[in-house]
Amino acid sequence: MTSTQAVLTFFRDKVLAAARPQDEAGGLGVEATIRAAVDAAEPGIGAAFEGRSLAEALIRDTLGQTYSYLGEAELAIRQHERSRQLLADELGESHPNTLTATNNLALAYESVGRPTEALELYERTLELRKAKLGGEHPDTLVSMNNLAAAYRAGGRLAEALQLFERTLELREAKLGPEHRHTLSSVANLAEALLADGQPEKALPLIARFVAGQRRQVSPGDPALAGVLESVSLVLLQHAQYQAAEAYLRECLAIREKNEADGWTTFNTRSLLGGSLLGQRDYAEAESLLLAGYEGLNQREAEIAPESKRRLTEALERLVQLYDTWEKKAEADKWRTTLDEHKAALESSKGAEVLKSNNSASAR
Repeated sequence: MTSTQAVLTFFRDKVLAAARPQDEAGGLGVEATIRAAVDAAEPGIGAAFEGRSLAEALIRDTLGQTYSYLGEAELAIRQHERSRQLLADELGESHPNTLTATNNLALAYESVGRPTEALELYERTLELRKAKLGGEHPDTLVSMNNLAAAYRAGGRLAEALQLFERTLELREAKLGPEHRHTLSSVANLAEALLADGQPEKALPLIARFVAGQRRQVSPGDPALAGVLESVSLVLLQHAQYQAAEAYLRECLAIREKNEADGWTTFNTRSLLGGSLLGQRDYAEAESLLLAGYEGLNQREAEIAPESKRRLTEALERLVQLYDTWEKKAEADKWRTTLDEHKAALESSKGAEVLKSNNSASAR
């Protein structure tokens, strides 16, 4: 049995089988969550893959990514650390699979605010890839880009900018100006420039990135709305409200046409309201922020777990609106709603963890 077959068999018998009736061949019941299934399966990995280091590394890397999607970064790190160690022992540090695992571990460290450890791994990965593949290989450029992002996250903007610029230059030459990795470098450089207080250089790059994305899809394609939203979030973060407004109006028009009743459309209304709030257009901002929140609140059950924070952010914008507008009574009312919402989230999270632990124990 190959490593891939072994992994698929494990997932079939130990993870997907969790939906079987309670205590039947590892079943946890039809209401078992993904979290409960992976928690129950994890302790058996070592025994299931004894003598199959590569298969165990693959399953642990996959499990690490699953925990990341579930918002369990520390559990993800534990899996990625083990995966990397297994691959290094079996294949060596410079093997492509080991380097990929090292990169995944660095990403996990970065997600929990451990920049020093992440940076060390990014630097080591870049060094090894340069030596093995050359300085212009696409995989080397991925490592260069990740290292630049780590510099930016660590506040080392001068180094980040220099590396982002070099990565973009090499990707343009190697891959062409329209390649998705080149466009990603354009966006990364733009964000670093915004962080460095250089919007006059960043905004043309953002326009270039959006133009490049437009050429990949048909006009009005819902995928373009996602790009416009992502760009707008960066612009809002750096107080570029007018530029964000233009992209958000286009995003909203696309979503109103394609998914008028979807939660993302109401989230876009809230974001657009935030861009107007930043420009002190309080009246229109209020209308959009209220409509955005109400729509999100009514559709909370439809929002994916990794996007639940959008409802919290919509409430925070309403509090900010009335605080800035000096409408104290309204601000206090929405602040109370926000506090109640956060308390409910904490309570729900605690209940989910307890349920997951109980399901795993019952097994």
